[in-house]
Amino acid sequence: MNLARSIGVIAVGSLLSAGLALPATTSPAAAEPVYTAIDQSQMSIVDVSSVEESAEAPNGAAALVLDGNKETYWHTKWAGGVDPLPHHLTIELVDEAVDLGRVVLTPRQSSNGSGRVAQYSIQKAESCEADFTEVAKGDVAAETDPKADVVIDFDAVAARCVKVVYNASWGGNNTPEQVATLAEFNAFSVTDDGSEPVEPTEPAEPTDPTPAPGPEIVVPDGAPELSADGLSVRLHPDFPQVVDYRLGDAQLAGKLGDPLTQVTIDEKPYDVTVAAPTGTGASATYALSVADLDVTFNVTITVADGVLTWTITDVNDPDSKVHRIAVPGLDLESVTAAQQGSIITSKLGVSRSQNPDTSLNVATAEPGTHTGFMVGANEQALAAGFMSNAVSDNTSDGPRSGSNARWIANVTTIGDARIGTVSPGPFVYRGTTAHLGLGPEADPFAQVKIVADGS
Repeated sequence: MNLARSIGVIAVGSLLSAGLALPATTSPAAAEPVYTAIDQSQMSIVDVSSVEESAEAPNGAAALVLDGNKETYWHTKWAGGVDPLPHHLTIELVDEAVDLGRVVLTPRQSSNGSGRVAQYSIQKAESCEADFTEVAKGDVAAETDPKADVVIDFDAVAARCVKVVYNASWGGNNTPEQVATLAEFNAFSVTDDGSEPVEPTEPAEPTDPTPAPGPEIVVPDGAPELSADGLSVRLHPDFPQVVDYRLGDAQLAGKLGDPLTQVTIDEKPYDVTVAAPTGTGASATYALSVADLDVTFNVTITVADGVLTWTITDVNDPDSKVHRIAVPGLDLESVTAAQQGSIITSKLGVSRSQNPDTSLNVATAEPGTHTGFMVGANEQALAAGFMSNAVSDNTSDGPRSGSNARWIANVTTIGDARIGTVSPGPFVYRGTTAHLGLGPEADPFAQVKIVADGS
């Protein structure tokens, strides 16, 4: 675990030392893939592992993932006994194989997405009777938006049928679950040579070329302000979250909206009580308490050398209940479409057949969540690089075991405005084998390096 962290410090540190001056709209050297929606109405369910036939009525049936209505959903059996994981759906896409390159899973929109996918495997076949081959696998963090589409991209493969396998799922309270649910399934063919794609059966709605302005950065009364080396950072007085960054005359948003009220410990959300921050100048400390667990800890935020450092310290956990800590929606930085915001994530892997990088133009990217070992973000005037020791606990059997994703990038909307956000993934405070003598890990931290001239 510590070796993985060292690699991350070296890799992300190299981005920071380079200033991470990303272009306003990043793009790979090769032609951008062009995705074309496959008509959902021509798809059909070939096979399903389990269906709840009564207790979820009028929902439950597998065919509801192809009805174009995200308010309906497939649900596996639970009444009278829960059918265990793994679960799967097999969908026939077309009569003849196409070059498949993207699958989009829309979670159940009710009950906080209970049954949504946590670990998935996407498999394909050129005939529904043939053996299936895995083309993508991954995990979805519990703290991501439970209603956001899960967008899964992979290299083009000839496919007529797709099997979606749930190897793990999340309950509505962000704890591991045995059931599986899904609101909508969509698939896209892909061309990556710059040629014109096949016209979709139903043309996409035209988009407004001028992004909606905003949202406005609102600085609350009593916001602490940290300053050092030309960088000023304002914080929310009611939770340890960033309101904005200012460097020269330029401004970059942190968390937009209201203060957070919860943290997640071992994949379960808990309300926290936050004391007024203390400290002046370049540092502020917040004392947090989790009454349900009799746990307290501090979050210290400092600014130095153009870097904001967010650190969990002084964990008081007398009964050793805390293993993994996350702050869903912390959004250490937010970028907007109106300011030509973009985010790039990079995964750590050894497969040469899959592109580890994902470039997100906030104005045009599909809404949804992406994860990466490294991440960078920018607007017109400012850019940011990120570093963290967030890491999965491979000694646990939780849904994130085996993941090296340290950062969560999310594209969403506030009102009519498109925004992209960057938050750290879960931190390991105490591994599940810590009782064998390893003890707690180093203090969890996340860093944001702000540099001028995002273009």
